[in-house]
Amino acid sequence: MVIWDIILWGVSMLDPLAMTLLLSGGIFIVSFLICREANKRSTEQVIGDTIIYLCNEGFVRFQRDEDGEIEILKIEVDHGNSKAPRQEETA
Repeated sequence: MVIWDIILWGVSMLDPLAMTLLLSGGIFIVSFLICREANKRSTEQVIGDTIIYLCNEGFVRFQRDEDGEIEILKIEVDHGNSKAPRQEETA
């Protein structure tokens, strides 16, 4: 109880402007962190969806590994003749 009384006394001694600035700053920081994390997740989802779309439409050569994850294959080109294995051969 003594600690709570000290905290309440300290808060009551603050100027209303200082209290408003502290609360506004705290709300801003928390909002910023929440939005940043949400944006990070949505960016990763968009990148993953784009890679899957490009693979399914045949724009990227790929194969699936033992875990079922997509592995993008490097295309080696020698004077315009592709040496990369065909997608049907790797699947």
